[in-house]
Amino acid sequence: SDQKWWRALSGARKGQTEMEAFAKRYFFKNDNKAQNRFLDKLTFVMSVCAVVLLTYCVSSPEGRAFIPFYFCISCPLLIGIRYFQYKKRKWHYFLLDFC
Repeated sequence: SDQKWWRALSGARKGQTEMEAFAKRYFFKNDNKAQNRFLDKLTFVMSVCAVVLLTYCVSSPEGRAFIPFYFCISCPLLIGIRYFQYKKRKWHYFLLDFC
């Protein structure tokens, strides 16, 4: 009886919990496994390259001059990517809270 009222108030369908509805809505939209695998590989390669480049910038005297350029390029790029990902999920207001 209590579950019936809870489903009526929360809008959850019969047999579907609130967490399942949330996960289905935001995380399982794209079931294209080949595209997800490609994005995972691309993200891994780009992350490794970024770590190698940043290690070079920090460890070598010549590379220290490139640290500001590295962050001037990477920060707006990563924040822009995050904005479009959050906008697609309608989470873009979470970008206002950086703490």
